[in-house]
Parts: sequence; structure tokens; C-alpha cells
Amino acid sequence: ISATDIIYKSDSLLGYFGDDSKNLIINIHPDNKDNNYKSNEIFGKNARLRAITNNIDIYNAYTFGSQKFYKKISSFFNIHKRVFLLGGYDLEMQTIKEILESYHQEYYDNTLSWGAKLSAYEKKFKHAYLFIGIELIEDIAPPLHYLAIDHHNENQNQKSALEQVAEILGLQLKRKARLISLNDSGYIPAMQAYGASQKEIEEIRKADRKAQGVSQKDEDFAISSIQMQKKEGDTLIIKSLGSKFSPIADRLYGNNILIYDDTKLNYYGEGIEVLVEVFHDEIKEKKAYYGGDFGFFGFDASSFSKKEILSFKDKILKMKKK
Repeated sequence: ISATDIIYKSDSLLGYFGDDSKNLIINIHPDNKDNNYKSNEIFGKNARLRAITNNIDIYNAYTFGSQKFYKKISSFFNIHKRVFLLGGYDLEMQTIKEILESYHQEYYDNTLSWGAKLSAYEKKFKHAYLFIGIELIEDIAPPLHYLAIDHHNENQNQKSALEQVAEILGLQLKRKARLISLNDSGYIPAMQAYGASQKEIEEIRKADRKAQGVSQKDEDFAISSIQMQKKEGDTLIIKSLGSKFSPIADRLYGNNILIYDDTKLNYYGEGIEVLVEVFHDEIKEKKAYYGGDFGFFGFDASSFSKKEILSFKDKILKMKKK
């Protein structure tokens, strides 16, 4: 197919979207530098001229470059500013914020917690901006120019949010940042597979709990909660005395664990795939979540009554016995 054919087809497609619509053709050639292969051989000057007169532009490169591509779409689609929107706080989000500050990137931070929603930033939306939402539940329609970064639920096979932000900025993560990334996407097993020492793992987990707002009182609650644990089959059942579950999960890592209180429930361990199927509707409604390579599953805080949480607990334990 020729450059002219591609441009004509693109022009035809624009007819479906109105007179003010635009189209960007992305053309990435194989890296044949040894053969003196020129990146503008297919889309030469004449092709480019024909394209631009029809509100079509062409991104031509041997390899895809995030920064170069961002400059292209910013100028062509009149997006004047890129703004990151920070999601719920943990060690990964804290690290992302530090990187954005180090590289003078604009961001909005409403100091949200787990289950952060896009609507928290609705008053900030402007059509001329490109907003990049990091781990935000889309409870409202996104702004006109929006890129979602997440690695939970159906996106759990995506790279971690930290890795995705680093790619946008063209950065290589150092060892500590890499461990923070692995901790968020794959928890302790991912750090172990990477070769992290026990000391490194403990330091990362402690820093993550602190970033989530876990206090010494929460740590004490976790110890007391664990002392009152029950067991059904191969699952430890913990009624949490505090609102933070991570200090309990960290201390009992390696077991199947069900932790709950009056407003939420989390399960860590084997059989997550089954829970994802059974609670498909709750996940679709953004009231339940899973991740960590099917390492955890949970219900959103305050989305359900105490009675419903207890019902979910009994249903999960009954499923585990089968």
C-alpha cells in the first residue's frame, strides 16, 4: 500500500468525525540504519504536504520515542500542557510524586487514599490540557484529552504505574525504584524473584506501610488482631481492630489470609481467579478490585454494609472449602 493510499483512507475516516477533526499517522520503520534506510522514504515531502492540507500529520521514526511523540501530538492537536493526576497514596505514588518534582513536571495532588476517584479532580479539567490519571477509578467521564495509567483489575498485566510514568518521561529506574515498582505490582514474590535481600524487602514494605498512613498504633492493632485469628481449612481469618490491613498481611505473608472489618474485606492467597469470576459484577461497578498477578482481591471501603461484608466473608470461605 502506498503513502497516498494511506492518506486517502485517513482522509475518508475524518469525514465521520466532523470538519474540525484531525488524524495522526504513526509510521515506525524497522531499524535498518546499516542499509542507509531513510525514515522519510515512504512518507516523503509530497506525501506530507498532501496530508497536512487534509488535517493529517505523520509521525515518522525508526523507533517510538515517548518524548518526541508527546511533542508531536501536543503541537498537532493543540494540547498546550501535560498534567499528571495523582491517585491513592502508597510508596509507589509517593515515589512518582518525587520523580515528577525532580523533573519539573506539573501535577495535581489531592492527597487521596486507596480507591481514589477521577471525580476528585473534576474541577481542574481543561480541554486544552492532556491529563494523565494515575490509578484513578473513572467514576465520571474523563476529560477530552486523557491517558489512564493503572495496573489493577483487567489492567494487571500492564507495567506498574511507576514504570509507565518513567517511560513517559524517558527514564531508567534505579534498583530501589525498581523494587518499589515490583512491590506494587507483584508484592513480596516479585521482589524475591528480582533478587531482593530480606533486608531490602522489609525496608520497602515498612516504607510502603508508612506511605499508606500506617501508624504505630495501626501496627499494634495488627499484632492484637493476629493474636485473635481463626482458621477455616487453609485460610486464616482476621477481624481487624484497625482500619489498615497491610501490617497484618505483611506479618502473615505466605498464608491464605482473609482480613475484614465492618466496611471492607481483603483476601490474599490462592484462588483469586475464581473470586474474580464470582464477583464480576462488583468489579465491573468499581466496587471490588484485584491485582498483584492474582495475589489479592478486595472490596472497596464503604461501598457495602456490614451485613454485606459478612455475607461476602462467608461466601468466600464456603468457596474455599470446595
